[in-house]
Amino acid sequence: MQNTFLATGDKQCLLGLSMAAETNSECGVVCQELTGKVFCFEQILSRILDQFGFEAIREKLIQGRECDTGLRLWLGSTLDANEERFRAGLTSYLDELKRGTGNLLAE
Repeated sequence: MQNTFLATGDKQCLLGLSMAAETNSECGVVCQELTGKVFCFEQILSRILDQFGFEAIREKLIQGRECDTGLRLWLGSTLDANEERFRAGLTSYLDELKRGTGNLLAE
């Protein structure tokens, strides 16, 4: 399972699993197996931004903003959507998520 990864949009599950691992040995084993192997939606989005740039995917982000609270928040109104604010919000969110999920998230 060395090259196996899990991609998920369910951050609440990751947070819950990480918290449960503190008191439940079975959850601890699951966390240990998943350490560094989980990618969340926002990490994948960050990699896409790095690869293609904000302007290349801006319209797609705007089209999908109603499907994700983070996208709505970071994009603001579609008229003032800009890369600096979007990346700042995304980075802040990922930093907080990493603090809450221990070592689950991949780098």
